[in-house]
Amino acid sequence: MSEEIIFYKRRIFWWVCGLPSLLSCFYLFVLATPRYVSEAVVRVYTSSPETDASGGGMIGEIGGGSSISSGAYIFKKYIQSWDMFQILGVKKLYNHWSKGDFISHFGGILTLFSANDMKLWAYYKNHVLVKLDEVSGLLIIKVHGYSADFVCNLNHEIIEQAQNKLLQSYIKADQAERDMLSQKLLEDRNKLRSDLDNISLLQKSAGIPDLKSEYQAVLESLSEAQKERIIVKTKASATQFLAERGEKIAALKVQLASLDEDIAAQRKEIASQADVYKKYEEAESNVQEDIRNIMLDEQSLLESFRSSLKHAYYIDVIEEPIHPTNPTRPRALYWAAILFFTSFVIYLLVK
Repeated sequence: MSEEIIFYKRRIFWWVCGLPSLLSCFYLFVLATPRYVSEAVVRVYTSSPETDASGGGMIGEIGGGSSISSGAYIFKKYIQSWDMFQILGVKKLYNHWSKGDFISHFGGILTLFSANDMKLWAYYKNHVLVKLDEVSGLLIIKVHGYSADFVCNLNHEIIEQAQNKLLQSYIKADQAERDMLSQKLLEDRNKLRSDLDNISLLQKSAGIPDLKSEYQAVLESLSEAQKERIIVKTKASATQFLAERGEKIAALKVQLASLDEDIAAQRKEIASQADVYKKYEEAESNVQEDIRNIMLDEQSLLESFRSSLKHAYYIDVIEEPIHPTNPTRPRALYWAAILFFTSFVIYLLVK
């Protein structure tokens, strides 16, 4: 009976298990570039009374559905979107992720030596990870890179950009209504300006600074003249019984004639100003209506903004992006052990 050869003396062992394990250990412990991970935890919610404190819809809870705010799903999708990728800066991302070792870096073996923008976007989505906890509604963001400063700063920038995007989402949805209200407000302000100019022209054409008060003064003057005429006429009638042809009656008649002339002149003046004053009164009424319309427009515009902010999505940063002090990848010992045991099992199957 032939003596059984010890496994590590078999050539097939070294081909299947020994050599791959040694090569992987050399890469993991010597060549692999240390990688850092920055983690942040955020919560997306709205200030609408229709949502509960956890940011989810109350209707969803009553119906047995998810209580997670729809903004959380938008947030997650937007972080890995092409728009976010472009905003963060393609050149900046390329310059950093192309600095790693020959296997893990962008443009290396993992990307089949391809380095176009679409490949970089795919690489970005594999190194900027967003996980949504379906129970708590919390979002966990992890950014992987070769520098502690880079991953921390990139995580901060991602959260800031996503927050701005969500804040504007409902505001943009109501933009058409606000544009219409803003246009009406502008038209009402222009109309007010036109009506004020019209009043100024009427006052200038009449040569009177305050047309309304002057017209009222003329009316009061006419009233006083009419009262005085009645008194004089009464005196003249009473005296006539005593001395129809006396000197006093003659003087009173002269006075009465003078008052009639004054009243006629004042009536003529009022008639000349009545048309101007009517236009002035209409213009003044228009100004008051314009002011009321402007106040209503501003109130409607304010309510529109309040509604937009009320239904907008907000981000509460539960845990700020961590600035890692030590690399967490490539976990050399863990992967070396996994590769060794896997290759050894394969060896046992094929020996």
